[in-house]
Amino acid sequence: MILLLSKIKGWLKISWAFIKAHWQFFIGALVPVAIMILLRKKNSSKVLLEGIERKNNLIEIKRKSVQEEEDKRIKALEEYEVATKKIKEEYEKKNKSLSKKEEKIVKDIIKDADGDQELLTKLLKDRFNL
Repeated sequence: MILLLSKIKGWLKISWAFIKAHWQFFIGALVPVAIMILLRKKNSSKVLLEGIERKNNLIEIKRKSVQEEEDKRIKALEEYEVATKKIKEEYEKKNKSLSKKEEKIVKDIIKDADGDQELLTKLLKDRFNL
């Protein structure tokens, strides 16, 4: 304990000697701090709150724009699905009607061939570009 007190006493002597030799530095650092404390505005918390409010407004605007963009993307996907479904339905209707027409044509060709395999092959090849 005595050793600790003697170390502290020695450090304080050295510190006091340094302060006495360089007192201008400490006064030079203390004056701006004192002026800043005396001249600070009382509404600094008000400025801070306004800054926080602006930041929150910007965050809200950004969130809304992201939400609108997401809604537009979802709507576009839904429209795409409806359009592709409609196109598929139309294509299937056309394919069915075409296949019925093709079946009728094949029946007519079979009737015209009248059992002749070579003629049947030639007529089918000419008609369907096989």
